[in-house]
Amino acid sequence: MKRIVIIAALTVAVNLIACNDKKSGEETTNQEAEMKEIVVPEVPENAEEKQVTIKATVLSVEHGKDGVTAKAVDDDGVEYSIIISIPNLKEPDMYREVKKDDIITVSGTLWEMEGQNYFKAVTLMI
Repeated sequence: MKRIVIIAALTVAVNLIACNDKKSGEETTNQEAEMKEIVVPEVPENAEEKQVTIKATVLSVEHGKDGVTAKAVDDDGVEYSIIISIPNLKEPDMYREVKKDDIITVSGTLWEMEGQNYFKAVTLMI
């Protein structure tokens, strides 16, 4: 657990330094903003993984190189960070663009870490 906290802290520090390194007159274009790498948190060794299917409404979407991380909430009010990426899907043809307010059904691996529910999708239906 200490290793995960240390890695997370180092990642945040590197990102803060990299973001502050930009020249003051330089602006980020939409293309640069959309090419952020999706950081999939590692499942802790002692975390319990569950294979489940959930139906949820998308609250926000963060774009990455090969997919998105969608913040979503199910009908019971449970919030999830859903990682939807082409390499993780059973079939790459399943990938669809996810937008705010879409209702999605995903199957995959669910785990909880530091009070947050993470979900790695292997199937996607919009």
